[in-house]
Amino acid sequence: EHKDSLPPYTAEEIGFPGVHLKSIGVDGKLETFFEDFEFDLKFAVDSSESVPEVDVKADVSRLNHNDFSFTFDINSEGEHHAVVRVFLCPRRDSNGVVFTFEEGRWNCIEMDKFWTKLAAGDNHVVHKSSDSSVTVPDVPSFRTLIEEAD
Repeated sequence: EHKDSLPPYTAEEIGFPGVHLKSIGVDGKLETFFEDFEFDLKFAVDSSESVPEVDVKADVSRLNHNDFSFTFDINSEGEHHAVVRVFLCPRRDSNGVVFTFEEGRWNCIEMDKFWTKLAAGDNHVVHKSSDSSVTVPDVPSFRTLIEEAD
């Protein structure tokens, strides 16, 4: 609702004169899946000198994805720093009816956002999912951090 209260972007705000997106692609399969993941909760419980340490772990399901890369072929009339934003938007609703742009935009998700330097002429930009601003790598467990610190 908040975004609907804002004025629409102007052509000057959203345009990028002299920069032309020629093609977009995905290397790899955009596929998500649930997997079991083990959390180390050893440091989530109180410890004491009189009680021996015990391993405390929790298995949870989490959403993950296969690796993929976005590819962009961009022609630029000059050198520029550019922000690339990638959105995934459904074309149809659950009944197969094509969304209008106004309806569909509410179902879009941002897949990535990153800076790139464009040279004058043709540019082939590849951005890996592992470098994405919206995906995060696994956080090392406390045990791993302690072992690496010793």
